[in-house]
Amino acid sequence: MYRFFIVIILFLFCRCVEIEEYSEIPDISFKSITVTDTVDGLLNPAYRVDLKFDVVDGDGDIGLHTYDTAAPHDVNFFLKLYQIEDGIMNEVTMQTPLNGRIPYIQIDGQNTTLSAEIHRISYYTKPVPWDSVKFEFYIKDRALHSSNIDTSITVYFGE
Repeated sequence: MYRFFIVIILFLFCRCVEIEEYSEIPDISFKSITVTDTVDGLLNPAYRVDLKFDVVDGDGDIGLHTYDTAAPHDVNFFLKLYQIEDGIMNEVTMQTPLNGRIPYIQIDGQNTTLSAEIHRISYYTKPVPWDSVKFEFYIKDRALHSSNIDTSITVYFGE
């Protein structure tokens, strides 16, 4: 009889915990950005830019496997750079696209919602041709749902 009541209490407790549901479309929000002095792979003076943002995805299908190399699953992080001139943002055309890859994230269990902080690190060889910029970014999940677009705060490069 005692075991029966324990089972009933555990059953009632488990039923009270609801899993919050989120959209299957990723939602991102800018968190922070830091710029530090460093050197690049060729030992040239450079800036290291660490862009941090939060993501919530209801079905948790964020990230690409290493074997995902064919379009449209070759890139899932999209980034644009804007130079600030007289308070106006002008897109900077880069020789190499700033887009990239977020690695595959495995979700286990009944709740497939993914909530994570993502860091996107990039390097810019000194001197950079701009003194202040903003970054605009979004991601795509494996089902190719595009997240909202978010923007960083203004970043100042000091020489």
